[in-house]
Amino acid sequence: MSVRGEFVRIVGDAVRGLRAVDSDAAQSLAEDLEHARDGAAADLAGSAQRVLELCEDRSLAPLGVDDAGERMIAVARIVLGR
Repeated sequence: MSVRGEFVRIVGDAVRGLRAVDSDAAQSLAEDLEHARDGAAADLAGSAQRVLELCEDRSLAPLGVDDAGERMIAVARIVLGR
C-alpha cells in the first residue's frame, strides 16, 4: 500500500473510532479529521500537517481512540519527515 493509502486508512480508523463515541468533542474532531483525510489526494503533506494540528495538545485517550490516534499521528509525522 502507498504512503497516501496508509495515511487515508489510518485516519479513517481513527474517524470510525471517534464516531462511536457519544460526545460533541469526538464528533467535532471526527469531522475535522475527515476533511483532512479527504484532502490527502491533492495534498498529502498538507493533510498530514492538519492532522497534527488537530491532535496537538489533545489527549485522544478520553475519546477512546488512543491507539488509533497514536498510529495516525505517527504516520502523519512520517509523511512530514519528522
